[in-house]
Amino acid sequence: MNKIKLSLNKLSNLLFYMGILLGVIGYYQIYKVRATLPPGVCPIDNNRGLIIIAALMLISSVITSILYERNLKQKS
Repeated sequence: MNKIKLSLNKLSNLLFYMGILLGVIGYYQIYKVRATLPPGVCPIDNNRGLIIIAALMLISSVITSILYERNLKQKS
């Protein structure tokens, strides 16, 4: 059971860092493409998938963190 708690904590941290990294990459791509687009064109349409995946990873990180905290409280 102790290994499960440790792995939940590591999984939560990994999901968080990957979500942040993908979010930064998506923001950079949007920033880079925005300079070349004509006025009125949405630069987010091309990177929507990357932004959604980053958001889902961050939400998953919060959920696994909550599960980790619940497991700690149940043990105590």
